[in-house]
Amino acid sequence: RIYWDFGNSEPVRLGSYPEYAEAFGHYFKQAVARRMRSAYPVAVSLSGGVDSSSVFCAAETLRCQYPGKYREVLPFSTNVDAPLANEEEYLNAIEDKYGVPIRRIPSKVQYITGSIRQAFLDNEVPYFRAPLDSTYSFHRAVHKAGARVLLTGMWGDQVVSTPAYLIDLARRFRW
Repeated sequence: RIYWDFGNSEPVRLGSYPEYAEAFGHYFKQAVARRMRSAYPVAVSLSGGVDSSSVFCAAETLRCQYPGKYREVLPFSTNVDAPLANEEEYLNAIEDKYGVPIRRIPSKVQYITGSIRQAFLDNEVPYFRAPLDSTYSFHRAVHKAGARVLLTGMWGDQVVSTPAYLIDLARRFRW
């Protein structure tokens, strides 16, 4: 049964693509700002990908635009040895642009090991995530830094685009 919905019964109709982009930007910044309300520093899980980078950049920009309104934004990244998914160059670009060092937390990749139940509880998402044990030290480091809010880009791709292309790739064995 449905227990939650967005609440918009009417589809949004704007006049042009730039208007949609502007509206998205407005609501994205508003969503980030609402999640930055904290008496403690706010941490951002930053991979270097578009989703988490957008969240961090919006948060740090808001903090700089409104000094005193928002607490310090602490970027954290998990260093996983994954050559095909290495986004270090983007992390470096973010550090250069904002002058904020990203705290890199080493991660020991362990596939199909550890407590699956604990991994689900820690990640707060109901799907199997590999590497399972990559976030434990990450969450401890965030907590030790004094943050009580952790922003992520989790599910960003699923919200703003369709994963249908993945089905096509799987059907053609071109994953």
